[in-house]
Amino acid sequence: MWLKFVSEHCTQAEYILKTDDDVFVNIFAVVDFLNRITQQNVRPRKSIMCFVWKGMDVIRDPKDKWYVNKEEYVPDIFPPYCSGAAYIITRDLIRPMYEQSFKIKFIWVDDFFITGALIEALQAEHFSINFLYAFEGIRTKEQLRHSSEYTFFAHSNVNLRLAMWKDVVKRQGIEIN
Repeated sequence: MWLKFVSEHCTQAEYILKTDDDVFVNIFAVVDFLNRITQQNVRPRKSIMCFVWKGMDVIRDPKDKWYVNKEEYVPDIFPPYCSGAAYIITRDLIRPMYEQSFKIKFIWVDDFFITGALIEALQAEHFSINFLYAFEGIRTKEQLRHSSEYTFFAHSNVNLRLAMWKDVVKRQGIEIN
C-alpha cells in the first residue's frame, strides 16, 4: 500500500526514504548526501540505496520467526536485498515497483519481497551505502559525537535515539531544550 500511496501522492519527491520505527535517522546527513549526489550528477536512476545483504540463507528451520518453506520460496539463498532498517528509493522506481508487485509471486518476508524480488524482477540496481549504517547504537552515538563522518541510520532504543538526535541537532547549531 505504501508503494501505491507514494506513486500517487508523492510525485514531486526525488527520493523516498523508508525506515523502521526503531531506527535513528540522521536526516541532516541524509539530505546532504542526496543533495551532493544530485548536484554531482551521480544520482542513481531506477535504484534503491541501502545496506545490501548478499548471499543470505533462506531460513528453513520451522521454529525460527523467519522460517520460509520450499513452497513459499524454492531457492536456498536470497538474491541481494536491502536491510529493512532504512532504504532510499529513487522516484522513477516507485511506480514500476508497485505495478510489478501484482505480477510476481508474493513472499511474506517484506524486506526481501520489496527490496529483493521486486528489484530483481525490474532489473533495477541496488546502490550499496553499507558504510552509512550502524547496527550498534552506543558505538553510533560515539561516532556522531566525535567523528566528521556521518552515520545515517542506526538501530537503537528510544532513549538512545533521543540522545543521538540531541547530539546531531547540536552539531547543526540548533538549540533545543
